[in-house]
Amino acid sequence: MVCNFEQTAPVCLRYPALSFRVKSLTGFPPGVLTPPAVEHLGDPVAGQAQADALTAYTYYQGLTGATGITSPLDGQTLTPGLYKAASSLALSAGATVTLNGNGTYIFQIGSTLDIAGTVVLAGGAAAGNVIWLVGSSATLEETAIAAGDIVAQASITFDDGAALAGRAIALTAAVTMIDNAITTVDTVPSVYWAYNTEGDKILTSPAFSLDGTQVLFVQTDGVQGSLVLLKWAPSTTETTGSPATLTRVTRSSYPTCTAPCMTTALLKAAGGTADDDATSSAFYDYSNDTAYVGDNSGWLHKFTPVLNGVLTEVRTHGWPVQVNPGAPTALTTPIHDSASGNVFVEDVGGYLYLVDSTTGAVTPSAQLDFGVGFVQGPIVDSTAGLVYVFASSDGSGSCSDGANCAAVYEFDTTFIAGAAGLKVVVGNSTLSGTLPNPMYIGAFDSTYENSENGTGNLYVCGDTGGPP
Repeated sequence: MVCNFEQTAPVCLRYPALSFRVKSLTGFPPGVLTPPAVEHLGDPVAGQAQADALTAYTYYQGLTGATGITSPLDGQTLTPGLYKAASSLALSAGATVTLNGNGTYIFQIGSTLDIAGTVVLAGGAAAGNVIWLVGSSATLEETAIAAGDIVAQASITFDDGAALAGRAIALTAAVTMIDNAITTVDTVPSVYWAYNTEGDKILTSPAFSLDGTQVLFVQTDGVQGSLVLLKWAPSTTETTGSPATLTRVTRSSYPTCTAPCMTTALLKAAGGTADDDATSSAFYDYSNDTAYVGDNSGWLHKFTPVLNGVLTEVRTHGWPVQVNPGAPTALTTPIHDSASGNVFVEDVGGYLYLVDSTTGAVTPSAQLDFGVGFVQGPIVDSTAGLVYVFASSDGSGSCSDGANCAAVYEFDTTFIAGAAGLKVVVGNSTLSGTLPNPMYIGAFDSTYENSENGTGNLYVCGDTGGPP
């Protein structure tokens, strides 16, 4: 990818893994775009690429904890990590810098980057995992053989003969090339690490720590579920077919264990009975270091601390709480609302529940799903104070030929017991007595996501009575 974001109506020439964005496209013709190359000039594709590049630059330049690095890089061997040069960074002609090891290499450069030598990749290092963040301009001299993505605030200049395995992205000025070889390096997904966590099944989605070094998820042995915390370490030998086997450490030992390591907490009802979980992912509240997990018997569990202390389940003040003790069914993924402090969770029985995150007090809605029940958690808009749920059948019999309807319901984040919300029909379901397909959650468009008052569109696959 070679990019220039100086203009308001950019050009983008898109390949399967290579794009060129420049203020004005010169040299084409006589240069030829060979299919599948496509030019995008001032269109949404080009605009989105510009926005994404700026987001990436801001994020990676903002990372903290970098190791200081000296210039020039001549003769240095570096392992994966975050590196920072306060001012300029250079690699001399005829010299090499070796990036040794499978992992990510991020270089934060205060001003200019000047590469005249060779960037050597060894020990599993890949050009697609190397990022050069340049505070001003970058120059690749004629003897340069570089690797990685170069994202510069100003210009990027390729002297005649310079080569790059990667991308060149100039945020505010030009990318200039003269007879250069630029090779695409979009990396093919590979296994960075793989673990057998005691042979249990993981049927739901994981969550991650903010720094990405820890994972939390729920696994099941078919009888009892458990919340798992895992610290990972990169490996060049582990595969999905040959994962490493991790042995649990105690919860008290986990905060100081050396990666890779893991610990677990079994899911148990208030009375101590083992409970399984095959439908609820763990929801992690980053602000309060708290995790919420539902189980197959309708119990909602609360854990705190989680990643920043010794993993502990709250078993006081009403926790864990069985949201519908009269007719318990499996719960979906709970969602904590940072604004109201409430936790919202659904069940297979077709109800939405508001649970006070402190006291465990439960407020149920009216029955909303009369089909297969809820299979995914709700969507919570904390800013607008709204909750959205997605029902496979509303039980109304008011759609085509007497069929029930698929529906989306909107609730306030402080709804009262028995509330039915505001319903919008999104297609046909089935006749009562015939189970429909599940209704999965939808997604809001960028207009809604960027608004401050919940204005925009919600997209959902309806018609649960047939093909959506």
